[in-house]
Amino acid sequence: MDRSYAFYNYNRGGDLFHIQCEWLNKDIDLVADPDIEYCHVTITDLDDYWQRTITRDLLLTAFKPSNALVESQRDKVLQAAFLGEESVNGSQLEWKVNKDSKSDKLFMKLRTFEGNIPLAAGSISLNKVVPETKKKELHELWFINSAIASRSSTEQNKALQQRNTDIANSFRELRNANQQMTNEAIRDKITMVQKFCNVLNAKKRKIFSLQKAIQDMKTKIAELEEQQRSMKSSRKRSVSELEEAPADDQNKKMKTEAVEPTSVKISNDSTQEKLDKGKQKATTHTQTVRKRSGLFDDEEEGDDDDDDEDDDDFAVEFTQTIR
Repeated sequence: MDRSYAFYNYNRGGDLFHIQCEWLNKDIDLVADPDIEYCHVTITDLDDYWQRTITRDLLLTAFKPSNALVESQRDKVLQAAFLGEESVNGSQLEWKVNKDSKSDKLFMKLRTFEGNIPLAAGSISLNKVVPETKKKELHELWFINSAIASRSSTEQNKALQQRNTDIANSFRELRNANQQMTNEAIRDKITMVQKFCNVLNAKKRKIFSLQKAIQDMKTKIAELEEQQRSMKSSRKRSVSELEEAPADDQNKKMKTEAVEPTSVKISNDSTQEKLDKGKQKATTHTQTVRKRSGLFDDEEEGDDDDDDEDDDDFAVEFTQTIR
């Protein structure tokens, strides 16, 4: 489709004007374009018709750069205004239609807003269509263009609805995929954390076992060092004892040699004294026996020898007993 249609209204104190813009599907470029036609504007109050073709030279003459229409934004603002857009780049746009009773012309004034302050960007005039045949033709074209615009709008709406449906389906699929990926990522993170915890616990157990082994080794080393110190001290005591032992043995030997003769002498003297006392007691006993038996000396002289022998035997036995 090489043309598009825009319809919009303007109400001026009870006078309602219907505006139709037949756009020729050409973007406005006032600097590069030659003198070409951009659109056809038709206005009606349902009784009369006014019409004007919008060209490049007309736009350059009617809409000059100003505070209300910055030159860098002029092409974009004019195109949006003729297509019935209510704003562009956040700035409100508005058409104001005035009727000149003397000349039967209509004037379309474009206003932009800076905040709430309206600014006049420029205006164009439209000539009234006088012949009735032309008015009838414009009336028929109006309905035809309205039907075309309605059909085009319906097709666009269907396309947009289908597009919206496709976007909604894609959004739902992407959301499900995103949720699935999120769940998988969470599971992967949980698995990774669990594995990391297992590795960390294993490292901790290994470190604990190594620390315990080190502590046991330190304890054993301390025990061995203590044993070595004990052995060294024992060895030192043994060496000192061995060094002192010969002198002590020599002293003891000298003391023993000095003491033993006296002991032997004392022992021999005691034994001799005991023998002398035994012999003396035996002699005394023998004499006593002999005195008691003196009455029989004469009668038993032959037995004296035997008695003497008996006394001698008694003395020996008594002496042995004493010993």
